[in-house]
Amino acid sequence: MDLLGSPIASLLSKERASETPFFPGAADALGYLTGRGVKLGVVTSKPWDSTVALLGPLSVDWAAIETPRPGLRGKPAPDHLLRALSDANVDPANAIYVGDMAVDATWGYGAAPEGVLLLTAFHDLLNRIA
Repeated sequence: MDLLGSPIASLLSKERASETPFFPGAADALGYLTGRGVKLGVVTSKPWDSTVALLGPLSVDWAAIETPRPGLRGKPAPDHLLRALSDANVDPANAIYVGDMAVDATWGYGAAPEGVLLLTAFHDLLNRIA
């Protein structure tokens, strides 16, 4: 789905990033993981500026952040996920990814990590608009 012309495009903007809530306990969980040496990364179809603004309030030293870029195919192709794993120097066999979209349920197959799918309010909103 092309989100640029959709009613939710404004929700993805850099200016609105500060209005985006995190799941309760998410920041603490990420801090717990990084405090124990777990490498964390983000792979998203959102633009770089919006992603950085959204992640800004989190005190996480991200091992990789991947956003759309020329030369890499978007989801469901595993290109960005494989790039993030390479940037983080993580073997796909030792990785777990967490997704919030239906496409994420099959996305990692080409990259090999185990996956977890979270059904979120954003996922529900996309389904109602589509």
